[in-house]
Amino acid sequence: MKILTIVFQIGITLISMFVIYMIFAAFDYQGGIANFIGLAIFQPILAVVLSILTIIICGIIGIPIRINKKFNKWRRTNFYVAVIIAITGISFCIISLFPS
Repeated sequence: MKILTIVFQIGITLISMFVIYMIFAAFDYQGGIANFIGLAIFQPILAVVLSILTIIICGIIGIPIRINKKFNKWRRTNFYVAVIIAITGISFCIISLFPS
C-alpha cells in the first residue's frame, strides 16, 4: 500500500510540474512556425525530463529528512513551515510572469 501511495504522489507531481512548465512555455511563445514546432515537440520533452530530474533530486534531499527522527518529528509538528514555503514558491512563479 505504501508503494502505491508513493507512485501516486510521484505521478501527481510529474503531471502538475509538466502542466506548470507548459503554461510558462506557452506564455513565452512569440509566434512563428519554428517557435511552434519547439513549443509542440521539444518543450514537452524538456518538461518531462526536467520534471523527472526535479523529482529525483527532491527525493534524494527528502530521504535524510524522513530518516532523521528528530527533524522528521519537528517537520510534522510545524507543518505551517511547508505551507509558507509553498505560498512563497507560488508567489515567485506569479511574480515571474510580470514584465521586469
